Amino acid sequence: MTNNAAEMDQASETNKPPANGTDPSPDTTPDREAEAARLALEAGDLRAAGAHIGLALTHDLERPEWLALLDAIVDAGAAQPDVVAPLGPRPFFATVAVRAYTMGRLGELTGAIVLLLRTFAAEPAVPFVRWALRWLSAPGAALTVDTEEVTIACIAVVQRFPGDNLDEEQRAALGEVLRVVDALGEGTAGLSWIKSMMLRKVGRLDEAIVAAERAFLLDRSFSTAIALAYARRQKGDIAGARAAFEAAMLADPNNLEAPADLALMLCSEGDVDEGLGLFDGILQKDPKHHCAAPASRYYRALQAGGGTAYEELSAYARANPGDEESAEWLTRARRGWLHPRVEPQVQDHFITNIAAAIERFGSHDAQLQRFGARSHGYRLAAPVTEARAAAIEKEHGVSLPADYRAFVTRVGSSGAGPFHGLLPVDSPAQLRSLGGAFPHMRPFVPDTSKMTAEERAAFEGDAAVAGTIALAHMGCHYFSLLVVNGPRAGSVWADLRSAGLGIVPTLDTFTQWYGAWVRSLSEGDDLPIPVPGGHCAPQGALSNYLQQWQEKAGIAGSPDEEQLREALSSIPDEGIASGAQASRYFDAGDALDICPVCTRMFAYFFQLGAMRPAQIKAGLPPKCARDGQSTAVEGQA
Repeated sequence: MTNNAAEMDQASETNKPPANGTDPSPDTTPDREAEAARLALEAGDLRAAGAHIGLALTHDLERPEWLALLDAIVDAGAAQPDVVAPLGPRPFFATVAVRAYTMGRLGELTGAIVLLLRTFAAEPAVPFVRWALRWLSAPGAALTVDTEEVTIACIAVVQRFPGDNLDEEQRAALGEVLRVVDALGEGTAGLSWIKSMMLRKVGRLDEAIVAAERAFLLDRSFSTAIALAYARRQKGDIAGARAAFEAAMLADPNNLEAPADLALMLCSEGDVDEGLGLFDGILQKDPKHHCAAPASRYYRALQAGGGTAYEELSAYARANPGDEESAEWLTRARRGWLHPRVEPQVQDHFITNIAAAIERFGSHDAQLQRFGARSHGYRLAAPVTEARAAAIEKEHGVSLPADYRAFVTRVGSSGAGPFHGLLPVDSPAQLRSLGGAFPHMRPFVPDTSKMTAEERAAFEGDAAVAGTIALAHMGCHYFSLLVVNGPRAGSVWADLRSAGLGIVPTLDTFTQWYGAWVRSLSEGDDLPIPVPGGHCAPQGALSNYLQQWQEKAGIAGSPDEEQLREALSSIPDEGIASGAQASRYFDAGDALDICPVCTRMFAYFFQLGAMRPAQIKAGLPPKCARDGQSTAVEGQA
C-alpha cells in the first residue's frame, strides 16, 4: 500500500500543470493532448504520457479511446504509480488523478479514492471522483475501503464549499462526491455524518436530517449532534435544532461553538434575552470569543436601537482590526442603521467645485446616454436665494440640512443629479410634505399582508414619509428622500413602497448621496438602487406578455433569441408604459420613467435587436417638478 497521508498532503496542492514540457499551451485541445500522450508512450516517457492523457480526460472522463490509452500507459508502467504518475512537491491535479487511477487498478481503493477526493477538492469542475463508482461497483469492493480515511478526505471537500447557499453548478459538483459516499454505504457514524453535511449543502434537507440522526444514533458525539442541529435549523425545525445543540453541549461542555450557535439561532428567532444569556456564559470563559463577543454587542445594540450598545460594538471592532467577524457584525449594525445620526456638514470644496465637475461630465455625454441624462441634461437651475430658504424654514418650522441648504442656495435648486435629476425644493408639492416628523429610525419593511386595512392605508399614505423632501425620482415610482424633520434628519432614504420593499435608509447625508452619483459618473457606472430584479411593474408586464405570446405560439421552455425578436418586435411604439398610483409624487395614471434595473433589462433587448427605444413610453416628471412655482430645468415638461 502507498503512503496515503503523504499523498493526501501533496494532492491538496494539485493546482499547477506538470513540468518537463507538459504544460498545456493556450491553443491546446483534448485531442492534441491525447495525441501527445500516445507519442510519449511510444517514446517510453510514461510520466509525460500520463500527464497528457490526464489533461485530455479533464474534458471527457468516459471517452473509451482515451481510457484505453490510459490503460495502455498504466500497463507499460507495470501499474506502478511512481512510474506512471510520480508526485512532486506541488503535483498537477490531472497527474494526481492518473496516479489514483493506477492505484485503483492495483486494488488499493482507499488510497485511490482519497486521492480522487483530494483532486476534487482542488478542482471540483473536473469530477475524476466518478472513477471511484466503477471500482466500488465490484462485489465486496466497498468493504475493503477504510471509511475513516475517506471521511477525513471528504472534510476537505466540504471545506471547498463554504456556506449553505450554493449555486446549481456547485450543488451538481458536490453531488458527484455524494454518489461515492452513497456507494460506501452507511455503516459508520463518520460516513453518515459527512453525508449529512453534504446533503445539507446541496439542499436535500430531509435526507440530511435522516443521515445526521443515523450518525448521532451510532455515535452520540459533539460532531454528530452539531451536524444534526445544523440540518434541523436549516430545515426550520427550531425546537429540534435546539435539542441537538443542547446534546452537543452535553457531549463536550468545554466546546463553546454549540452554545454560540444556539445563541445565534435564538437571537435570530426573537428570543434575544435567552440568546444573550448564553453569550454571557461563553464570554465568562472566553471574553474574546470570535462570535460571542461581537454578536452579543450587536444584539444588545439591536435591542436598544443603537445608542451606547452600538458604540461598544464599534469600539470592539476598532480594537480588533484584523477580526473579519467583528467587522461583519459592525457592517450589519450599520446596514440596520443602529449607528447614531450623522450631523450634515458643509464641505466648501465640494460646493465650490461640483458645478464645474458636472459640466465636464456632461461634455463627455453629449448624446445623453447615461441613465437619467435625458431628464436633467446635466443642467442646474438657478439657486434659491438665502432669503427664500430662510422663509421656507420659518414658514414650516424646520431647518434644512446644512449641506443640502448650501447646495440649493449656492449651486443649484434642481436639475443635474442622481437618477432622473434633482427635484426642486421650492414647490408646493414639496413644501406640503415638510409637516410632521419622519417616523422611522431604521429600515421599515413591514409585511403588508398582515396589516389591517387602516394600517395598510397609513403605510401607503403621506404620513409614512412626512418630514421629507423628494430628492429624485429613481424611476418606476421609487424615490430618494431627504429627511428634514425627525430623529434621522439629514439622512437619505429610499421610498420603495411601490415594489413592496418599504422605506429604507441609504446614506447618512445629502453630500454622500450626491457625491456617490458624481463618483459613479467618473467610474462610468450607474448609481445603483436597492431594488432586486423582478419587482418593477415593467418587468412583470413584459414577463406576462412573453408568457402569453409563448402559449399562443405553442412554444415550450424559454424562447430563443429569434423567438424573442419575433415576440418583442411586434410591440408598438410607446406600447410599454407604466402608470402611477395617486401619491404625493404623481397623479393617478401619470406615465412613469423607468428605473436603472429596468433600463439594464431593456438595454439587453436593444442589443439583441429584439426591441427599440421608441417602444418605451417616456414618463412625466413628478408633480413637484411641474407645478407653477417649480424652478425646474428649462425645457423640462
